[in-house]
Parts: sequence; C-alpha cells; structure tokens
Amino acid sequence: GVRAAVRCHDGAVASGAVGASAVAAVQRAPVDRSAVRGARGGVVAASAREQRERREHHERKSGREGHAKRIPDLVHYTPIPLPGPRLPHDMAFTENFAILNDCPMFWDPKLLERDIYAVRYFSELPTRFAVIPRRGNPEDIRWFEAAPTYVLHWINAFEDGDEVVLDGFYQSQPNPKAAPEATVFEQMFRFVDLAQLQAHPYRWRFNMRTGRCTEEMLSDRILEFGMINSAYAGLPYRYTYAVSAKPGWFLFNGIDK
Repeated sequence: GVRAAVRCHDGAVASGAVGASAVAAVQRAPVDRSAVRGARGGVVAASAREQRERREHHERKSGREGHAKRIPDLVHYTPIPLPGPRLPHDMAFTENFAILNDCPMFWDPKLLERDIYAVRYFSELPTRFAVIPRRGNPEDIRWFEAAPTYVLHWINAFEDGDEVVLDGFYQSQPNPKAAPEATVFEQMFRFVDLAQLQAHPYRWRFNMRTGRCTEEMLSDRILEFGMINSAYAGLPYRYTYAVSAKPGWFLFNGIDK
C-alpha cells in the first residue's frame, strides 16, 4: 500500500496534506514571501542562509529576540499505511491527538494504471479517520469508519471524556452531476458550488474506549470555510464563522456565526 507521513514539529501545531501523504501535527514556520523572487520563466528561491538572516532581522526589529523561536526542524516521523493514493485537503488536531482522513474520493486506480489522473467518488466505501497520538507510532493509530463523504475543510477538534470530537463540513453530494443542458461554465463550477456540494457543518465523535463513531449534522445551512478563534484550536469552543455562497458560483455572499 501507499505510506503517508505524519510529521511533528515543536511548538504550536497547524496542518495540511497533499496527495497520498497525510501530514499530521505539523508546525508551519512563518512564510517569508520575500524569499521567493519572480524571474523570467519561473522563480528563484533564496538560500536558506538568506531566509534565516531575514527572519532574524525581522525578529530583532519586532522585539522578539530572546524568545523561543519557531523552527522547521523535523522532530518526529511516523508512516501511515493507506490502501492507495488519497486526496486529503485538510486535517485536525486536539491537545493529544492528530486526526487524519481517508475520504472515498480519490484518483481512480484503474485509470492511474494508464497514467490518467481522474478523480472518482466511491460512494460504496466509508470515510475513514485515523486518530493518532501527536507523537505516536503506526501501532498507536485508532481507525474509525463513518458515512461516505468528502470534506474540504475541518472546523476544529477537541477531547470530551473518552471521545475525540471532530467538526467539519460534510458534503452530501461530493460528486454533483451536471444537468444535460448545463453550459461549460456550469459544468466546471459544480465542483466548487457549495449549493451543489451540499456542504453542511457536521460533527463526528470517536469513542476511544469503545471504538464507536457517531455522527450528527450541526446545521442544515449550506456553509464552508469555517474559522474559529485560534486560541481555541484543539480545544472545546463555542463559535465558528463560516461563509455562505451564491448558488452556481464560487462566490461568497455572507458570513454565519
């Protein structure tokens, strides 16, 4: 099978994942946008030394000299077994766990054999979640199964007694069908049209004692791109701020609390 990496860094935790690599408990170092400069036909990356010097100069100017610094050094690596290439876009974490997802929308394996990259939604497969201690190993992973869907963004996660609680935007129609009379524009935009994807705030609960997963919809509103007060990341929270969108477009038209 395909193995994905779980990488951990010191300090605060943020996350992301690309292709078949699910990356958990990652601390992102501040992006130094001046470290990449435009050039004809591409970009030229500044050297690591230049980036470090710029960062140290900025810290001295901002009065941060002498404080603990964020560092990009890898301090923990754990392979995560997967049955094939996957397309996770986001992940979540709590105080003690990282939560990875294996949604049943990924590259069609049969077409991959012909070097064709086409995404297919496998509605007959469950959505799988891997809950792993933030400094855990493969044998520490607890797998949970839930109703099939695709989740673009998670809202937050936290621990509640024996349970790990995960909130995100469940898509009722991850692979919306184009109407026969649809224009090229409408066919293209159906995969970013929240109204067609039917994205709703949703909650999963993973019982670490019984191994049971329970699910519930938090709202019947069509919403996505939820943000929280980052001081509550990985902790119990009360509010999320999410956007509504104009049907048929990738165009936000409101914010819901």
